[in-house]
Amino acid sequence: MKGNWYKKIIYTVLGMILFIPSTVFSRDQLDTVFMNRMFRYAAEVNKGLKNLNGTQTNAYLKYRIKTDKRNFTLFCVPTMYAIARGNRDYLGEIYTTLKYKGHYEYEELDNINIGTIPHNQKTFPTLLHYLTPTLYENTLYKDQILSPFNDANHKFYKYKVTFLINGRAKVSYKPRIYNTQLVHGWALVDYWTGRVISAEMDGEYDMISFELNVEMGNDGYQSLMPIKSNIHAKFRFLGNKLQTWLTCYFRQPIKLPDKMSGSNNRTVLSILRPEPLSNAEKAIYHHYDSIKAVNDTINKKVPKHKSLYQKMWDNIGDNIVGRLGANFGDKNKASVRTSPLFNPLYMSYSPSRGITYRYDIDFQFDFTDNRYFAINPSTGYSFKLKQFFFEVPVTMVYNERRHAFVKFTIGNGNRISNSSILDEIKQEKPDTINFDKMHLDRFKDMYMKLENNFDISNYFTLNAGFVFHRRSAVDKIGFEQNGRPTVYKSFAPNIKVIYRPIGWNGPVITADYERCIDKMLGSDMKYEKYEFDAVMKKDFERMCVLSMRLGGGFYTNKSNKTYFLDYSNFRQNNLVGGWNDEWTGDFQLLNSDWYNASDYYVRGNFTYEKPLLIATWIPIIGHYIEKERLYVNALMVTHLHPYIEYGYGLTNRFFSIAAFIGTMNGKYDGFGCQFTFELFNKW
Repeated sequence: MKGNWYKKIIYTVLGMILFIPSTVFSRDQLDTVFMNRMFRYAAEVNKGLKNLNGTQTNAYLKYRIKTDKRNFTLFCVPTMYAIARGNRDYLGEIYTTLKYKGHYEYEELDNINIGTIPHNQKTFPTLLHYLTPTLYENTLYKDQILSPFNDANHKFYKYKVTFLINGRAKVSYKPRIYNTQLVHGWALVDYWTGRVISAEMDGEYDMISFELNVEMGNDGYQSLMPIKSNIHAKFRFLGNKLQTWLTCYFRQPIKLPDKMSGSNNRTVLSILRPEPLSNAEKAIYHHYDSIKAVNDTINKKVPKHKSLYQKMWDNIGDNIVGRLGANFGDKNKASVRTSPLFNPLYMSYSPSRGITYRYDIDFQFDFTDNRYFAINPSTGYSFKLKQFFFEVPVTMVYNERRHAFVKFTIGNGNRISNSSILDEIKQEKPDTINFDKMHLDRFKDMYMKLENNFDISNYFTLNAGFVFHRRSAVDKIGFEQNGRPTVYKSFAPNIKVIYRPIGWNGPVITADYERCIDKMLGSDMKYEKYEFDAVMKKDFERMCVLSMRLGGGFYTNKSNKTYFLDYSNFRQNNLVGGWNDEWTGDFQLLNSDWYNASDYYVRGNFTYEKPLLIATWIPIIGHYIEKERLYVNALMVTHLHPYIEYGYGLTNRFFSIAAFIGTMNGKYDGFGCQFTFELFNKW
């Protein structure tokens, strides 16, 4: 006994040291120290982080899609055509090489792709980015879901820390408010470094509820990214219920030979597979093989033209409600992307334009990494104005690093007014014509614009070119009766200087000068136009964004009788694209005539965007609100001193809506709403 007394003292002291976190310090003090360590972990790693651009890794992905309930409305969901009409259980596997462009951005280089979905089509592509959450960033995914592992978001979460005896801690978290931008779950964290070892989180976003399990890397930049991810996701839409399971292993040791790129050999993939298939998964492959053998026998007896006819309709069905896209040509240098062939959900509404429908096409051919050719037509139709709008820019980028390009654009602009022409006709024939029944101040506008753009430095950009307008009278008969021309033309060289005072991540100031040359290329008017514009978009923590725009313009040296007031930075946008388009820089209630009624304008537009702002706190419905906005739009032109719009907007998985109140010269001027469908817009 006497010989062991010193051992008892040593064990007692060691025991006190091991349990010092719960005895010497208060629980709140220790939690704060530990939580700060976890929040700061990424910053400590990033201090010595190398540039990941060009780094490659191999990944294995296995997915299973099971349909519990379905009806005809599933055909309206992008990428769901095969699921809506085929089997109820699908399985697929992909082995791919990923090339990192940054810490969290990568592209697929080569892959082996097998599966039971017809043509190995991509289904549920929106789920793929859920596999790689950026735990330590402000959001888990780009502009989606506030991360509980970022210090800026801790005010939205409640935490509970349980310390374990192996140098680890379990951090449980849950949101203070039930909202789609927040998640709940737990994480296993290294106590001494704050590194997240593994995490589990449950959430719901964009009609998908998910359970995610991730295992993170061990050290360096790899500890900021998962090495294994598991997702169980559920999708519900108008009575349809689907479940999906995805498992992804990163940093796989085997690199694909070039000759295997695009292979669909299941035997080869069985060698690359990091874990064996379950019996249920094997049964899906077996069922698929049996059905395929029967179909192959039947297809041999089907006439070739009928087989091609069926494939054609399958391709149309696959893409009728989803965005089309394909790469082709040598090394896939050419690509084309389009809006859905038909989707009534791609409509919007505003008081000035009524219901509008928009369709876009994007074609691009890459000559090199720094040089490409692109055509990007945009079309739309306003049911209220009964007008078809189009714009077709054709761009040749000859130095992308310098934003150097030549662009030719043709399109039809807004119906424009010109009261000066009408006033002149009234003076000539004041009593012989009932002008109120005519539309002599309305003109259709067709334009062509050629411009060359070049970044002189990170601070200055020079843009120069010319614009040609052909404006034709809507009421040609009225002009013919008065012996006036029905078509007016203008040719105007212009130059624009863009100044960025602090570089690319700051405000942008633009000075624009345009002068119409009379008699040149049929031009029958003259004018000088000056415009100045300053825009700034400031991103704050927790997905908060402040957008500001200040600008003004004026005309000088105008023709005595014929001219059109047509500003470049103060005009009505007829091809609005939704929440992330131009809502923050437009006047929503302003009558379109005011855009062309003054020799000058001064404008200011302010928008503040934030999740969890006002309506989010409303029980039940607040759960589905993703972001909210506050708007203030102010304008001064002739006879408006000032015109102001105040607005509030919100967006969710189904639609975006904003309500505005207008005041003119200090008096109430009207109320209106802007509405756009957002359903599947992120898919």
